[in-house]
Amino acid sequence: MAKVNYERRTPVSNLTIYNKPPDATLEVFGLYRFSGDKLTRYKNFCFKNNLELEDQIAQTTFLLKEIRKESKSHGDEFRKASTIEEAAAIFHNDIIKDGNVDATVNMAYEILDRNSI
Repeated sequence: MAKVNYERRTPVSNLTIYNKPPDATLEVFGLYRFSGDKLTRYKNFCFKNNLELEDQIAQTTFLLKEIRKESKSHGDEFRKASTIEEAAAIFHNDIIKDGNVDATVNMAYEILDRNSI
């Protein structure tokens, strides 16, 4: 086997082909699929408040806190939404970046139906 120069990521000889390691995958976590900076802030939030990362109530509390404080997270648009469909679209497409809008709309209408007796 050829020796590899890891700084240049090329084999020292042409006897072996060196494949570059794959790029790091983006870690996605939890009910709301936190990733990147939001995941780092969530982990810090849990550490600071002595909460379990897997706790769904902690995840929801953190997400609501993020929506309230950050205009970058489209919180203002979400709060001003006038229909369930509009709120669901903003929530999925802009806040948690997950395209599953229909499931949320259906669940919201089911909850409204159950509570409107």
